[in-house]
Amino acid sequence: MTNYFPYILLDKQQIIQQINHLAALRTPFLFIVDYKAEQGYVIKEDEQDKRFVRFDFQSRKSGVTSHESKTIQWFVEPVTGKIINRSLIMWLLRFG
Repeated sequence: MTNYFPYILLDKQQIIQQINHLAALRTPFLFIVDYKAEQGYVIKEDEQDKRFVRFDFQSRKSGVTSHESKTIQWFVEPVTGKIINRSLIMWLLRFG
């Protein structure tokens, strides 16, 4: 089992291309971008890993599903921009 966010970090142009492509195909997807909209993730519904992303594509309410409580194992790494962005995204997905 991987302990790292299993999605590829995309730059701004890659995000735009992927969103436009999936929208043209009418494929459901979730996109996550940093506060500067310079990098982020585009996750298709059928590629969603529930260990990391719990977005309910069918919900018409909040879009966030409830989940069970469990112990979280933290891994300490040197602080880099990529790690800070990943941590912020995970925090927003969980508590935002």
